[in-house]
Amino acid sequence: MENTKKKTGLIVALVLCVALAVVGGVMAWYNSQSQLTNTFTTGNIKPPTTDPDQPLTPLDPNTPPEQGGNKGQVSGNIVEDKWIPNSAITPGSVVDKNPNIGLAPESDDAYVFVYVKNNLGEGTTFAIDTAKWAPVKDNVVDDANTNDNVYKGGLFMYTNGTSDPALLVAADKGGNDVWTGELFKSVTAADNASIQDQGTIVVSAYLAGGLKDGAQLTANDAKAAAITWAAHPAGPVVK
Repeated sequence: MENTKKKTGLIVALVLCVALAVVGGVMAWYNSQSQLTNTFTTGNIKPPTTDPDQPLTPLDPNTPPEQGGNKGQVSGNIVEDKWIPNSAITPGSVVDKNPNIGLAPESDDAYVFVYVKNNLGEGTTFAIDTAKWAPVKDNVVDDANTNDNVYKGGLFMYTNGTSDPALLVAADKGGNDVWTGELFKSVTAADNASIQDQGTIVVSAYLAGGLKDGAQLTANDAKAAAITWAAHPAGPVVK
């Protein structure tokens, strides 16, 4: 009997030791905690600061030409260095107006779209540079009486000689501004044009770049976004 008790006691002791080992294992907690913070920016599309035809010459429409400045106007990424404010237009005339879109060095690369809202009146048109630009299908107003590259207004995309939207690639630090090239060079009024008093042409630019759903924005996504942007009844709203 004594041997049996000893054996029983040994078994119980072993069980208790195992139980304590299990409890001890549960109580001996280890943990590993990590945290990663990602900071996002709102994009980096920088406007140009120089004359498209003279890369080292600042473009400042507030400086008179006789003081080394340039005629024209600048609005964000849009530069028109041949436009003269309050230019008169009459039937049968041609007036310089040359929207050109630029990016400063170290800017994000971007797809470029331009919407032209023509409020001058019937018979006023412009001819686009088809080597660099193309109309966005079903989103332009063409002129049935002239060549295929002549339009009254609408949405246009920078293609750089392709059939799809192309990226305008910015220079690295220390480089020069880069340009799409002029969408058109002038506005023409036909001999029978009906021109509105104090009429206007509004040029708006849409530049799209960066990531969408974790991947680089595609040309088709950029075009779809530009069409939505330009669809406002009064023309695009520029914020």
